[in-house]
Amino acid sequence: MILQFIIGLSIIVGIHELGHMLIAKMFGIRVEHFMIGFPPKIFKFKYKETEYALGAVPLGGSAKIAGMVDESFEKKGLESAPQPWEYRSKPRWQRLLVILGGIIFNMIFGVLLFITITYYTGTSYITKKELNKNGICPTLLGKELGFKSGDRIIKLNGSDFKSFEELQDISIFLKNKTYYKILRDNEAYDIYIPKKILKSLNSSKSRYLLFEPLFEYKIENILKSSNAKAAGLRKNDIIISINDISTKYIQTLKEELIKNKGKHVYVKYLRNETIYSTIMQIENNGKIGIEIKRTIKFYHQKFTILQSIPYGIKTAFSVVWTNILAIKNMIVGNLSFSKSVKGPIGIIQEFGKTFSWLKFWRIVAFLSMVIAFTNLLPIPALDGGHMVFILYEMITRKSLSTKTMFRFQIVGSVILLSIIAYTVLNDIIKLFK
Repeated sequence: MILQFIIGLSIIVGIHELGHMLIAKMFGIRVEHFMIGFPPKIFKFKYKETEYALGAVPLGGSAKIAGMVDESFEKKGLESAPQPWEYRSKPRWQRLLVILGGIIFNMIFGVLLFITITYYTGTSYITKKELNKNGICPTLLGKELGFKSGDRIIKLNGSDFKSFEELQDISIFLKNKTYYKILRDNEAYDIYIPKKILKSLNSSKSRYLLFEPLFEYKIENILKSSNAKAAGLRKNDIIISINDISTKYIQTLKEELIKNKGKHVYVKYLRNETIYSTIMQIENNGKIGIEIKRTIKFYHQKFTILQSIPYGIKTAFSVVWTNILAIKNMIVGNLSFSKSVKGPIGIIQEFGKTFSWLKFWRIVAFLSMVIAFTNLLPIPALDGGHMVFILYEMITRKSLSTKTMFRFQIVGSVILLSIIAYTVLNDIIKLFK
């Protein structure tokens, strides 16, 4: 997990700082050094006026642009008259593009990754028809809102939908009004989702938000010396009832196994379209020694390169839009900041303990868009803070003094470091919950 995090973060930071450097050089501004990571330096070389280096602490990076007040707080040369090759001597529109360079490159990189992933993998989803074949099984939270097992979802917010995954998109709960139209016993009902539900979604450890499909299944594997093997069950069998209670779906099977743990039960199972019965003991932990496979059908859609472009762009910017909605809901109190925000430890956990190229690049693409958006926030020390100062200069036609810029930079750095410290502490607290 840590290795993937380091590699992923280094790529994202490298792209970000590369954006600043290349646009600065395009306008004839000197870049004193370009570094991925923080000192001590473990590798470096110099080409023309720029030193390129790799730092031993892989948690960031920098592109030191001549004549710019930045997080290094270096005042050397800033008291003298601006030189033609310095950032501060350039027109405001050029300085603005230099500041936005990292954000632009991160966004381009994220979009390209999402397009590439879309082209090579396509997309798989459970169709509306497949979902409604058996209906849904609500989570505990879903039951509280009024969903019942077997409900069919007809519409989302008054509109038709294509896939089950659309119903699980967290962004729909961040909007002003969300409701599902369901079909139950041939009667249509509307179930409205209150804003306060967002805090419960934060706390939920369920993979599914409000409901999941009722999954049909079959036995994939029988463990040796298991109760299931002793009872005569085989691969591809389907347990259709326990004590005459239907267990057609994974959810109902698990419920009955837990309900009857430690007991002997009467079991009916289906094998090659023939029903058999047996007596079987369930272990005290509710297990019988089987591995099961869901038999729900997924629709797989492939894309041409031209089709991948709009789909990838939409996916990339949906990440930004979701972050905007999340911040709005945190400000008004609908979302808990501590439960919603992840620091370095939380991000490391997202990569998982095993390596998958697809998962790795999906996370990197996601983080690249998140970092681009985060850097747009108007906090001094972030690119967004510098952007605000330049826009102020453009509007007022007045330049901020170096002394004022340093003060804002210090304040911004304190705010930024405080946020980072909070997220790290918050991650640690989550580990022990």
